[in-house]
Amino acid sequence: PKIYAMEHGFVPLPSILQSNWVLSSHMLFLAAIVLKNSALANLVNFTFSLFLTAAIFSFGHRFFSRQVGVLASAIFATLPIVSIFSASAHSDLPLAFFAFIAFYAFAVWVSEGKFLWLAFSAFMVGIAASTKMTGLLLIPMMGALLLSIGSDRCAAATRSCLCFHELFISKRAWKNVKLAAANLGA
Repeated sequence: PKIYAMEHGFVPLPSILQSNWVLSSHMLFLAAIVLKNSALANLVNFTFSLFLTAAIFSFGHRFFSRQVGVLASAIFATLPIVSIFSASAHSDLPLAFFAFIAFYAFAVWVSEGKFLWLAFSAFMVGIAASTKMTGLLLIPMMGALLLSIGSDRCAAATRSCLCFHELFISKRAWKNVKLAAANLGA
């Protein structure tokens, strides 16, 4: 993001492998870099720690009890590593937030059975993977969770994902390819 700020836009950086990665949380810090305000970048990270603490409370409250939610979020918020990372601009707290929300949505899908929660979980896995390279580990982890819940639900989820892909993604992609080809010819 620093190079993008210096160049006033996105430029190819073939010598930096990570520049080909989306780096979604790093792009949130880009505004702070442009404004030359490190406190703003720290505030973005601190906000992620607040959201993650609230999500931990919500998970504990939803699946156990209010007391469990309070205790779990208090333990998380008082961890020294959380305090250290909350006060500086790193991509670890955004990754933890997106990963936890992916797991939370998956747990809600398992308990309620609504496909929208599984789709949201998959979306959050993608956001986590775009945040940091270690976020890619969530893909096999969530896949293993999906396989562990039983073959009937796993098969139903797979069919739903394939139908969603066929109805919305592949047809839209084909239309975009045809539109791009038409614009290139014009």
